[in-house]
Amino acid sequence: MTSDNAAARRAEHVSMKEAGRMLGVSRWTVRRMVDASELDATEVRGMLRVVTESVERYIAEHHHNGRQ
Repeated sequence: MTSDNAAARRAEHVSMKEAGRMLGVSRWTVRRMVDASELDATEVRGMLRVVTESVERYIAEHHHNGRQ
């Protein structure tokens, strides 16, 4: 695997903590958002990974004029 492929794969999913950073919330809030189907996630080797696109989509849908 080349480093380009690894970087692309990392960009597709992020940890709960990183998703929280992107959203400005705790990883526990991210978990509740996943449980409520507000964010898409997948389990990788027993750890939940959030689909980056779903975080970006959530931000775009809920961010208006600098306010959430």
